[in-house]
Amino acid sequence: MQSDLNGAIAYYENVSESLADDFHDEFWSGIAKVLENPKICHFDSSGLRRCNLERFPYHFLYDIRLA
Repeated sequence: MQSDLNGAIAYYENVSESLADDFHDEFWSGIAKVLENPKICHFDSSGLRRCNLERFPYHFLYDIRLA
């Protein structure tokens, strides 16, 4: 995931530094949202949960595991 995130940030940096900052902030806001309420996002076809970013055409997949 880290290399995908870095690639997306690099892409947006080529467009605009502020756009890259916005993408970074929205991604980590999505992570915080999921940590606060893990069941907030829907399942995708693989059975993992999918969190779509609101402003950017990106998403991340996650699974809830009991500790």
